[in-house]
Amino acid sequence: MLIKHHDFYILPMLNPDGHDYSMKELVWSRNRRIYFPKKKCNENITAIGINLDRNWYFSKETLIKNEECDSVFSGYKSLSEEENMRLAIFLNRKALDILAFINLRSFDDLVTIPYGYTTDQANNYPILMEIITSVYEKVKEEHNKTFFYGATSSYFYNYTGNVADWVKKKLNTPIVYTIYMKNIDYLYASPEDIQPMTDQFSTMIKEILLLGNSIYSPLFSNQSRHCLQVIVILVNIMCTITL
Repeated sequence: MLIKHHDFYILPMLNPDGHDYSMKELVWSRNRRIYFPKKKCNENITAIGINLDRNWYFSKETLIKNEECDSVFSGYKSLSEEENMRLAIFLNRKALDILAFINLRSFDDLVTIPYGYTTDQANNYPILMEIITSVYEKVKEEHNKTFFYGATSSYFYNYTGNVADWVKKKLNTPIVYTIYMKNIDYLYASPEDIQPMTDQFSTMIKEILLLGNSIYSPLFSNQSRHCLQVIVILVNIMCTITL
């Protein structure tokens, strides 16, 4: 039913090099950019990579003041990384058609609402809270699962440069959430986790769209279809959405 009225764009992996390195070595939050000249962190470690989820900052005022060796190093300028720049170009082209942007991540039971770079709230924060409160009740009823939810800044300190903030601030997309999901027992999801997590995520998307359409449909009255951006940044959760 959802695909009859929406176009879904799903990006399963924004950081393939970092993901590949995580599978072989350790959990890695950056890409694998090589610095020239090389940046030495200590005698045994050379700096590699930029944190792609901190590379979407708006100005020098929101730039994280850190160095190449820091795990949250956000780069020398906004959208300096090709992975992010390509996504930004795509999102700008679709901006007027986007009803919702969902950034799906792992390792928590949490849904956050922009902003993270400031304690100021999104211009439609009360509406987004109303929607996600209803989603919470639906997930609890159907899956006996709960999660925390609220402003990004209330859960993370100085989370500047993240993609959800950029989409809300730059494109003013009506519905913007970052959804963190996790399995029960282990760091990474097992095959047994895929179906229940997929079912839960599907419930969340359906409820978000049901309520979101009831509120924001007039913004798209001249269009036959809305354009839902479901952006899956991390693929530790292998989700197949049932539509």
